[in-house]
Amino acid sequence: MKMICVRGLLAIVVLFAESALTHTQAHAQTHVDTLVALGLQSNAALMAQQLHIEEAELAVEAESVLPKATITSSFGIIPVETREGPVLGKISAMQPIPWFGVLQKQVAASEHIAEVRSAEYRVSQHEFIYKLQVAFAEAWYAQEATAIRAQEILLTQAYAKNAHTRYEQGVGRMVDVVRANMKLQQDTVSLANARREHKQRLIQLQYLVQNKSSTLYDSLVLPDISTAFDSTSKPEQHVLVALSKTRIGALKARAHALEATDAPTVLVGVEYSVIDSKMYSGASSGGTDALGVSLGLTLPLLGQRGESAAEAQLIAVVSTEQQKAQDMYQIASEFEAAKLAFESNLSEQDVVSRLIEQTQLSLQLTIEEYSNNGSEFEQILDVQRDLLELQMRAKKLRAEQVKLWAKIEFWRGG
Repeated sequence: MKMICVRGLLAIVVLFAESALTHTQAHAQTHVDTLVALGLQSNAALMAQQLHIEEAELAVEAESVLPKATITSSFGIIPVETREGPVLGKISAMQPIPWFGVLQKQVAASEHIAEVRSAEYRVSQHEFIYKLQVAFAEAWYAQEATAIRAQEILLTQAYAKNAHTRYEQGVGRMVDVVRANMKLQQDTVSLANARREHKQRLIQLQYLVQNKSSTLYDSLVLPDISTAFDSTSKPEQHVLVALSKTRIGALKARAHALEATDAPTVLVGVEYSVIDSKMYSGASSGGTDALGVSLGLTLPLLGQRGESAAEAQLIAVVSTEQQKAQDMYQIASEFEAAKLAFESNLSEQDVVSRLIEQTQLSLQLTIEEYSNNGSEFEQILDVQRDLLELQMRAKKLRAEQVKLWAKIEFWRGG
């Protein structure tokens, strides 16, 4: 009977170790790239930014159109007398025409604004992918932690059964049965907490992807991360720096467009006068309507408003240049910090992996010793607790490795 109990416990220990380290489920596996592709298509915030780009592109077309013409009509209560007869009314049209080059500068400014919207969208995409990769790794860890807690309960149940059998045979102690039952209750609470944490992480992941498929998140699989990654940073090619450059170009184009608003506007108009067709004394003829052409200019007589507004834009250019320099420094700094943390993570994973192997061997020896000579049952629970903590740590480090890799890719640039 002792050998049966020992073999049963050892078999469960091995099963627990293997399932905790290589947890898989019978569901279709989901990789992070799948969720990234779905999220880029369905995330409402990204879709809204795409609409902003289209809006800015349509605004470019609007800037190339001449200002609205003005059409007026007037009718005299007391008609104005002319040599040809009384003027019954007038109809006139006036078309403002911007000075040479003004429309082109306004169109260029609008085109730069559309480019800024596109650059902002690329930054949002970049940030979205990073956030999704981090959320995916955290959800995966919660999934694996839940699986480990579930396996732990099976192992504790086996301990409890073994302790009860030994007590009935008169070779065990009641205190071991009580301890095993207490451990089982604690494990049940831990499993419930792990399941709640898993559910919360999945909700966060679903919020980013905005796809609530019931099977999409059943079995998350972390990507295989290559340790031989490109160790060079390219801050000048990062999307944040590209956004700053685009904004600088837009500010300069806006400054040129504002300066152009001080230029004269040419006014070209026509006027048609309706003259009474009745003859009157002293007139050689009557009823000949009149058609006239008018020209004019609008001039800024009381100051150069466009020039002052353009100076404000140039000040913003200097500010954005400073922000770009700050972004480049942050990109290089964050990249190096993430790279060092990644290397440290790999080293710690190697250490934890060796400790798990040693602790598994220690647990097997402790079970054999307990079954052979009735040594302290508490030792089994202590070693099992150590093994659990190491296995949870291994999963945590694996998730952190993916998060650090995502961080390196986020700050790399290029």
